[in-house]
Amino acid sequence: MSDHITSPHNRLSVEELNERRRAARRYRAEWLLALRAGAVDLSDVLRQSKTDEGSPLAALGLRDILNTAPGGTPAKANKTIQRTLDGVGVEMRPSAVKVRWLTDRRASVRRLTSLADAMTRDSRKAPSATWPW
Repeated sequence: MSDHITSPHNRLSVEELNERRRAARRYRAEWLLALRAGAVDLSDVLRQSKTDEGSPLAALGLRDILNTAPGGTPAKANKTIQRTLDGVGVEMRPSAVKVRWLTDRRASVRRLTSLADAMTRDSRKAPSATWPW
């Protein structure tokens, strides 16, 4: 068996692919730690996920982000995610909601707007000072 995965687009060794995966996991963990410390917020994570450097953040689950944020609990996260899904009329497992799904351009801003609505008790206020970025 070859130690290289070949395709027309790349010729990376298994070791190189594994290192990239480890680097992406470290990057996501660093952002979650910064979120827990209050150094960044959800809008920072969403904005960064759309950059080349921040693309690993697109794989983060919304549940993980909401649980990690200061004041976050599993119950609050599940409620917010369910409200978000109800707001856009989508049936899916809350654990399947990733940053990539929220920021998908094909959905325009519907999903982000639904999340903002779900996070805001007073619909006249934004969920954070930097929302939507």
